[in-house]
Amino acid sequence: FPVTIALDSSLLPSGFLGVDVFFVISGFLVARPVFLERNFGAPQVVSFFARRIRRILPPLIFMVTSTAIFFELFVTFLPDSYPLSILSALTFWANIFFNSAVNYFDTSSATQPLLHTWSLAVEEQFYVLLALLLVLLNGKRLLTQYAVLAAIGVVSFGLAVSMWDSINTFYFLQYRMWEFLCGVCLALKSSQTAPRTSRFYPSSILTLGSAFAIFVVARFANLWELPRIAAVVVVVLAASLFISTAIFQPNQNPTGFQPLVRVGKMSYSLYLWHYPIFVVANLTLPSARALVVSIVFTTIASWFSYSFVERTNFFGLFRGDAKSITTGLALICLAAPGTYLFASSQSRASHTPGDPSSVMNSLTQPLLPPNKYRDWE
Repeated sequence: FPVTIALDSSLLPSGFLGVDVFFVISGFLVARPVFLERNFGAPQVVSFFARRIRRILPPLIFMVTSTAIFFELFVTFLPDSYPLSILSALTFWANIFFNSAVNYFDTSSATQPLLHTWSLAVEEQFYVLLALLLVLLNGKRLLTQYAVLAAIGVVSFGLAVSMWDSINTFYFLQYRMWEFLCGVCLALKSSQTAPRTSRFYPSSILTLGSAFAIFVVARFANLWELPRIAAVVVVVLAASLFISTAIFQPNQNPTGFQPLVRVGKMSYSLYLWHYPIFVVANLTLPSARALVVSIVFTTIASWFSYSFVERTNFFGLFRGDAKSITTGLALICLAAPGTYLFASSQSRASHTPGDPSSVMNSLTQPLLPPNKYRDWE
C-alpha cells in the first residue's frame, strides 16, 4: 500500500493504512521465533539483536549512501533538511525528525527522499522495548504474558484515541504500540498451537476475505468522513485475521502463491527503494512517465538490493551473533556521520537554500485531496 501510494495516490487514497498492516505483521514475524524458543535469556537477547542487524542494516546503508551520491550527481535541488534526514534514518530516529521537519500529508513531503524511513525507526524502537518486555516475561505463566501484552496494548490504544487529531499519532511509537502487540499476541498464540490440517476449515476464504477488507478500506474509505480510528481498527483486525488463518492453516494458505512469495522476499528492498525513486521521478518527469519510470527502477533497484546486499555474507563480517552486532555498530558509526558530512558539504557547495516552490510546481498533485489534511497541520 505505501508503495502504491507513492506511485499514484489515486489508486489507494487511504493507502497510508498499509503502515498499520505492516506494524501488525512486523510484531508477529519478530516475536514468533522468540516464543518458539520458549526462553529469552541473555544469549537470546544477543541473538535477537544480531538477527535484526543482519536483516536491516546492510540494505539500509546501501540505499542511503547510494541515493546520497545519486542526488549529488543528478538532482539540482535538495531540501536543506536532507543531510539531517540521512543521519536520522541511519540512527533510527527518523520519526522524531520528520515529525518536526515536514507534514507527512502535505505536498512538501514529496521532496523528502528518506521520509519513508520514519516507519523503520518506529519499528526499531519497538524492537528495543520488545526485547526488554520479553526478558521481563521470560518464564512467566502464559496467562500473565497475555495479560501484560494486552494491558500495554490497551494503554497504547487509549493514547492513540485521545490524541487522534494530532499528527503525533502517526509518527510516534506510543500510539503505534498496540498494532505491534496485536502481532505479538498472535505470535504467542501460534507458538502454543499446532497447525490444523482439516480440509474443511475455511482458511482460504478467511485469508482472502481479510485481504479484501483491507483493500476496500484503503481504496474507498474517506478517512476524513469515516473516523480514522474506525478504519485503522478494521485494517488491524483484518491483518490479524489474515495472519492467524495463514499460520494456523498452512495447508490451505493462499499466500503460498509463488509470485507473491517472491515479492514478499523482496519486500524490504521494495520498501527501502520505492520512495527515493518516486521523489526523483516526480521532481524531473511528467506524471505518466514518472509512474512508469518509478515502477521500472524500483523493481530493478529492489532486485539488486535483495540479490547482492540482503543475501550477501559480506566476507563473513556478519557471521555469528557477536560479530554481527560489532560490525553493525561499526557500520553505523562510519556511515551515519560520513554520509551526513558528505551530503552537508555537497549541499552547501551545490545548492542555494530558497523557496522550493519551483520544485513543487512540478509535482503532479497533492498526496491527499486539497484541504483534506488541514487538521493534521
